[in-house]
Amino acid sequence: ALELAAKNAKLNSFSGEYITLAGEAFEIMEQLILTNKQFEVVVIDPPSFAKSKNEIEIAKKKYRDLAQLGAKLTANGGLLVLASCSSRVLASDFFSINEQVLQNQSRLFKVLDTSQHDIDHPITFKEGAYLKTGYYRFIN
Repeated sequence: ALELAAKNAKLNSFSGEYITLAGEAFEIMEQLILTNKQFEVVVIDPPSFAKSKNEIEIAKKKYRDLAQLGAKLTANGGLLVLASCSSRVLASDFFSINEQVLQNQSRLFKVLDTSQHDIDHPITFKEGAYLKTGYYRFIN
């Protein structure tokens, strides 16, 4: 996936810098925070955290932690993108978690958009509604 991201970046007229990192996400983000790194765009799109009903609360905690880490890594004026593919965590809960975390930090933010499945991905059963993404802009 990271190789494809690098190839895609070369296909675009992107003039900035980008980095791709592989490893344990929580550890990498914590290390970046310790070194005072911030980015204009931070995208956090983890694998499903709730593969069973018993993992729902753990998944919600992990989403809270990722939102907190992502907020610290996003520069003023920057964009934080938080995504989930956990079918057992409802979109309303996911977006609520993100907004609660962001409201508890010292910077203002604006919800630019939230999205779920597009029309080319029909949902015929409850667990099929697993994709969700929030776009949050930090205001200077």
